[in-house]
Amino acid sequence: MKEMFLDLIVVLLPLVGGYFLYLHKRKQKAASKFREAFSEEIAQCKSQEQFRIREVLAASMLKHEKAVILFKPFLKGEEKLEFVSAWTEYRMSNRYSSLNDFEAERGVNSDGYLREISEHEQRKKALSQLSSLIRYAPIK
Repeated sequence: MKEMFLDLIVVLLPLVGGYFLYLHKRKQKAASKFREAFSEEIAQCKSQEQFRIREVLAASMLKHEKAVILFKPFLKGEEKLEFVSAWTEYRMSNRYSSLNDFEAERGVNSDGYLREISEHEQRKKALSQLSSLIRYAPIK
């Protein structure tokens, strides 16, 4: 009986190990694709080229949403909650290509409720938010 139990362990151990290795590789592949989806925008935040980062991020939002949907299932528990919070903050602050788009949708003006921040500050904030997101997809 004991010998049969040991034989069973010898057979099952590689299968279980292989399954966990498969899951790990799937998560790593998803993390790599997730990082790739944000890499161009991170580079643009660091760039000295003349363009409005809000327009770039607004145009990229659909690509970013798709990346989040595909990567989120690989996160669990508290990490997933923190990721969703970081994503929500990024999404809500970068979905408008200009302050005028925000004003048109919300019906507020920049005099009382919003202040226009410099392009440099917008890039710095966006880079911080993007970095917060991709830290959930480390390269291992």
